[in-house]
Amino acid sequence: MKPSVHRMLTAWRPLYLRGLLLDGLPPLPVTPSADAARSPRSRCRPATAAGQHAASAIGTLTTLDFPNRSSLMNRCDLTFFHAPNTRSGGTRALLEELGADYRMQVLDFKNGEQRQSDYLAINPMGKVPAIRHGEALITEQPAVFLYLADLYPEAKLAPPIGDPLRGPYLRWLVFYGSCFEPALIDKAMQRPPAAPATSPYGDYDTMLKTLTDQLAKGPYLLGETFTAADVLWGTALNWTTMFKMVPELPVIRAYIERVLARPAMRRAAEQDAELAAAQAA
Repeated sequence: MKPSVHRMLTAWRPLYLRGLLLDGLPPLPVTPSADAARSPRSRCRPATAAGQHAASAIGTLTTLDFPNRSSLMNRCDLTFFHAPNTRSGGTRALLEELGADYRMQVLDFKNGEQRQSDYLAINPMGKVPAIRHGEALITEQPAVFLYLADLYPEAKLAPPIGDPLRGPYLRWLVFYGSCFEPALIDKAMQRPPAAPATSPYGDYDTMLKTLTDQLAKGPYLLGETFTAADVLWGTALNWTTMFKMVPELPVIRAYIERVLARPAMRRAAEQDAELAAAQAA
């Protein structure tokens, strides 16, 4: 196959959806850096003043442009619905890892914007993250991660179909929403677990051991290969250990530190800290 034909097929390959999400708890606070808000010029839309993000009001939502490195025409119309200090911080980190072009619509949870009609038309559950890509609307955190990582194959954060790692990759993204979060919420709410035959996750201890056994194979969930699944799990384990919902075992702490030390992860955390500070002001 000619390289030009291969590139065309890769750019237009199908996109895949899965998942489940919850919103709400803050990540580890980060001190903003002076250049946290900087962003390269976009080839999808006119650039704003150097190093600045354009902001405007659309309904009750604040919109920010985050132009970045990649800009195939079918990827330019991407909107990310986000609130700082929520689980959608993981999606912001993924967008940074992907080098994605996107527009951000910021919600103010303190003012209840996630429950107002403008946003409920996007996600009736009133949850973040959500993304809109052209006419496609994607909610549920693992679905968002699957969609975005497949949308930017050149970032190599999603094993392609046919790769032996594709199945384990899907497993661990879906395990987050189908087992990990339900087990955590039941434990946090001190609800008695359902019978193993009816519980989606069996029991908390088995869920946690299944995860830590995989992390012990390290350095990442799929061994030496860093994927979008690690962005999700690194950010999730960070806040769940902060709130004592997950024990801070050495294997978990080492994994969190490896993931959060990546330059893109740090940039996303710094940018979100700036956004949270601006929203608080």
